[in-house]
Amino acid sequence: MFDERILSLNPEPRQGTAPMVFRRQPNDMTPQQITAVNLAAEAAFDLGPLNVAPPSLTLTIPGATATLEPRIMQVLVILARQPGQVISRAMFAESCWGGLHVSEDAIPRAIGRVRKLGKWSGAFAVETVPRVSYRLRLPEKAEASVATIFPLLAVLPFDALSSDPDLEFFARGLADEILHMLARATRIRVIGRGSSFQLSGDAKSAANVKALLRASHLLEGSVQKDGTRLHIVLTLVKTSSDTVLWSQSFDRSMEDLVGLQTRMAAAVAKVLHHKFGPEDRGLVDPALHERIVQAFRRALDGPITRRT
Repeated sequence: MFDERILSLNPEPRQGTAPMVFRRQPNDMTPQQITAVNLAAEAAFDLGPLNVAPPSLTLTIPGATATLEPRIMQVLVILARQPGQVISRAMFAESCWGGLHVSEDAIPRAIGRVRKLGKWSGAFAVETVPRVSYRLRLPEKAEASVATIFPLLAVLPFDALSSDPDLEFFARGLADEILHMLARATRIRVIGRGSSFQLSGDAKSAANVKALLRASHLLEGSVQKDGTRLHIVLTLVKTSSDTVLWSQSFDRSMEDLVGLQTRMAAAVAKVLHHKFGPEDRGLVDPALHERIVQAFRRALDGPITRRT
């Protein structure tokens, strides 16, 4: 059973403890790379035998479930996003405490709770690095297999290939609709938009998405306007090798843009459902599956160019 003492201690500042400001170190990630932890938008993930569900604040292993305090869960998420990478106190303060002043003992106490959870479950260890930094270590086998056994998809904000604000709005809405269709109609694990949509520019590289979000795959896209038609290109990439697994282009009329987003999202959900193996994707709800099939057929009413 869980040791209740692991969960009951509050990592908030003790009364009378002076707040401190932690400054980023030279090797820290830049502010653009630091992703705040919005627990409600985080996807569930696995650390060895331990299943972590940030939105419900729960940890589960066979035969036992426990609920964490929000701050402890945020700290665990930050560590688990980048196993093996050093995370400074300044990064914890920005990601978990919103950049607010933090008492001297708040972060070490939260780390202590997470460290005890790792020891209890045997799923991970938290190391203290000189100069008050920390990193999460996975067992060698778990570290090697986490991306292959439990695929995790990051849907990135799509690029609008013009300065037209309406096109940018459509591109972002299309990515959002695809993300929600995947989360709702399939069992592919998808990172919440609160994390993946914060990446832009060079931060959207496969290596960076893998390091920051622990995603095994990413879906990126672009939208270009040509008169009254839209040219949409979507690409699925394996982050560990920066390998393109699937790419497809769609040419569509600009009529009924909202309906177009829905049809495109259904088409992509069906394609990705089959791209991931049954052991990875789970099953699609039968009723939703039929709706996806019908929407997919409608979405294909036009020229499609396939690429490897």
